[in-house]
Amino acid sequence: MQRRASTTLRLLVALPLLLATAGLGQGRYVELGPMPFSNAEAGAAELDGLVYVVGGFNDEEALMIYDPATDEWERGPDIPQGVHHPAVAGHDGRIYVVGGHEAESLVQIYDPVSESWSTADGRVPTPRRAMGIVVLDGRIHVMGGTSGIRGGGGHVEHEAYDPATDTWVSLAPLLEPREHGYAAVMDDKIYYASGRRDFEPQPELQIYDPAKDEWTFGPRLIEAVSGHVVQAVDNRLFALGGEAPLIGHVTRRSQRYDPFAEVWDQVVDLPLPLHAAANAVYRGSIYLFGGIDIVEGSSLGRVNVYRFDPPSIRNPAPFRLKAKALKRRPGRVRLKWKLKRNLSDATSFQVQSRLEGEPWQDLATPGIGAKRLTVSGLEPGATYGFRVRANGPAGPSEWSAERTVRLPD
Repeated sequence: MQRRASTTLRLLVALPLLLATAGLGQGRYVELGPMPFSNAEAGAAELDGLVYVVGGFNDEEALMIYDPATDEWERGPDIPQGVHHPAVAGHDGRIYVVGGHEAESLVQIYDPVSESWSTADGRVPTPRRAMGIVVLDGRIHVMGGTSGIRGGGGHVEHEAYDPATDTWVSLAPLLEPREHGYAAVMDDKIYYASGRRDFEPQPELQIYDPAKDEWTFGPRLIEAVSGHVVQAVDNRLFALGGEAPLIGHVTRRSQRYDPFAEVWDQVVDLPLPLHAAANAVYRGSIYLFGGIDIVEGSSLGRVNVYRFDPPSIRNPAPFRLKAKALKRRPGRVRLKWKLKRNLSDATSFQVQSRLEGEPWQDLATPGIGAKRLTVSGLEPGATYGFRVRANGPAGPSEWSAERTVRLPD
C-alpha cells in the first residue's frame, strides 16, 4: 500500500472486540479500530485488498483508504466533486463513484496507481443518489435512487455503464420505484433488497436476470428497511440494519436470504441499531464503516468499524449418488443419494447435470425429503454427468462426487 507522510493516518491497533456470537448458523460481529473521523452516508468498495471509503456527511471530499489486514487508515487525494449518498464500485483496477448528492450526473474515477482522479465524459442518464450499484459482466449497473432537493419518491431506472467505451445503456427498470435500497450479485443475477418509496421502507426483494433483461419479485424481507447494508457472501444475501417502518426506528436486525430454498431468516443482531453505514466485502466478511444509530437529529455519524463474519457452512455433502439409465424409458435417468441428516441443517437439494465436456446446468431443486429424482428429456447415446448438494440456512454443502452415465441409443 503506498503511503505518503503528509496523508497517512496510522491508528494504534487494539485487539478486536468480539461483540456477539451465537455459534454455527448465526455468525458474529467484531468491533475493530475506529475511523479517523465520524461519518455517515459515505460510499465504499473493495479493490485489490483495500477498502476505499468516499465522501459522506462529515467530509464530502474525503477519500479514506482502509487496510483490513492491518486495521490502518490512510487519506488519499480528495475527490474533485464532494459527495454524500454516492454509489461506489471497484472494477478493473479503479474505483468508480457514480452520482451522489452534489454530483448526481457524474462518474468520478480514482486510479490507485497514479493516485489521481478523473471524470468520465459519459454522464449518468438519470442523475441520482442513494441507489444500488453492482458490477456484472464487466459493466457497472445502477438502479433505483432518488434526486431533487428532498427526494423520497424513488426511481425505477436501471442503467449500466461500460467503462471500456464510456457509454451507458438503459435496461429493464425495477418493478417498483425505490431509493435507499441496495443490491448485490449472486449466481450472475442482481438482488435488489428492500429500500423505501415516499420515505416508507418497503419489504420487496427484486431479482434481475440479465439473460432475459427481466426483473421478478422474490420473497419479502422479514422486516422492511432502508439505508441498510446489502452484500452477498457464499451465495447468501445479507441485509444488515437500516431504518424500519416505525417512525424514528433503526433496527439491529440482520437478515439473510437463501436463494436455493428461497427463504429469509435471521442471524446474529448488529451490536447497535445502525443505518447509513459504508460497507464492503473482504475475504468473506462484511465491513461496516460509521453510520447513524438514530433516524433524525444527527448527521455526524459514528466512528465505529464492525466486521461481520457470516455463519459458517456446515452442511455435509450428499453421498452415494447413483445414476442409472432407464432402458425401458428412453432419455431418462434415475438419480439416488443419501444425506447424514443428523449432521445437516439442509432445507433443499440442488441437482445439476452436464453433457460430456459442457458446463454444469441446474436441473431441479427438490425439497429436503427427496432421496431420488428421475430426469427426462435427455439425448439418447449421449454421456451425462450428475451431481447434487444440500442447501440450508448455514449455506450450501460441497458437491457430491460426480456420477456419469451413457444413455442407450
